[in-house]
Amino acid sequence: MKIQFIVVGWYYTFMDEFNKGLKQLNDDNDNINVFWSCHNEPTDWIKENFDYKVFENIGDEYGAFQQAIDHLSLDDETYVFFIHDDMIIKDWSFINICIDGLDNGYKCIGNCREYDMVCDPFRKGAAGMWPGPMNEYVGEKNKHIYDKKIPIKKVRGSFMAMKMKDVREVGEFDPPLSMMVGPKTREDGTTYFEGDPNGRGGYGNVLMELFSYKLCRIFGHQKIAYLSTRYL
Repeated sequence: MKIQFIVVGWYYTFMDEFNKGLKQLNDDNDNINVFWSCHNEPTDWIKENFDYKVFENIGDEYGAFQQAIDHLSLDDETYVFFIHDDMIIKDWSFINICIDGLDNGYKCIGNCREYDMVCDPFRKGAAGMWPGPMNEYVGEKNKHIYDKKIPIKKVRGSFMAMKMKDVREVGEFDPPLSMMVGPKTREDGTTYFEGDPNGRGGYGNVLMELFSYKLCRIFGHQKIAYLSTRYL
């Protein structure tokens, strides 16, 4: 059994206990690999203790996930944990819980349940957000999927567990990376999105909605589960 963690590298020192826990997993288990898909220069400690690669900062976390799986050679039966680097882990038993769920028919397991919604792939963004329509922000290989409004269960990009074969079946993470411009950094270290008067992420939650749309359209709502039903 192979387990792959793909961590989006951005903050690095924000959650030291999380990083130490990942190191222990990586060091103590021959079947677990932790890879940092970095959209910001990693600390020396990260470089010394993990596999990592610095990628162009595009596509938000979904871009980082796609860059990582393009870089790694993962077989279909690998259990993949996609995660942000600012998470608080209260109980590492979530790993076995997710593996058990995936072995019993679920295709994607998220952290806590988001509110459900109807996703309209033809929707345009408000001022300061994406120009729209939403289905312009998916790669050509999956555009045919986004052809009608459907109700979706949302899975946050901050944490997802899937088998690699199911990641491939759903078409991977396919934002057209050339269109996804990452944040700029101010002199004081804060970030902003160029062209967005409010300084917000110019794409809002559109990438989360689009990936959740694919999950629901291809696998169905009943194949998506959560570690908690409580919305946080």
